[in-house]
Amino acid sequence: MVSVRFTLSLLLTLAALLGRLQETAMAAPPVPADQTAGVNVAVVVGQTFTIVCDQAVTALVGNPGIIQTIDVSCLAISNYSSSPWKLQIQVNQALTDALTGEAIPLANFTHTSTGGEGVHNDPSGSPVTFTTTPTTYYTAASNEKNNFSKGGTRITSTYRLVIPPTQAAGSYIATVTHILTVNL
Repeated sequence: MVSVRFTLSLLLTLAALLGRLQETAMAAPPVPADQTAGVNVAVVVGQTFTIVCDQAVTALVGNPGIIQTIDVSCLAISNYSSSPWKLQIQVNQALTDALTGEAIPLANFTHTSTGGEGVHNDPSGSPVTFTTTPTTYYTAASNEKNNFSKGGTRITSTYRLVIPPTQAAGSYIATVTHILTVNL
């Protein structure tokens, strides 16, 4: 009787295990936990910071005692939205005749500027004398810092030269440089 009970008990235990195995086999497989993968994206937006002036060579022809003027238009384009930019101007030397070395005094060579929404450094349009060191002549307004989508800011400089009455004939040359700079 002991062997029948043991056999029966063993059969019941095996049947129970087999039933559980069948339930487990028929049940849906366990859902795996969500898996993640991070992707770092870095975008570098190219810097646009340029100035283009429409006069490459400017020839003023005049007689002693005459005032000559010429307009030079410069387009400043920037996409720096957090830093203000400014325009500076300088001349490399007084207008000088290369053959004789004679020069027209810098005091006779001035400029004013117009355009844009910022601040011009020529109060009330008063002419400012050219210097051989960079001098700020325009500071952009806050809404001009990033003017790329607007096509830039156009500033017109008017050069004014008073030829002294006693000035000798000659070809007087100097280079005026416009500088676009940003305060970082």
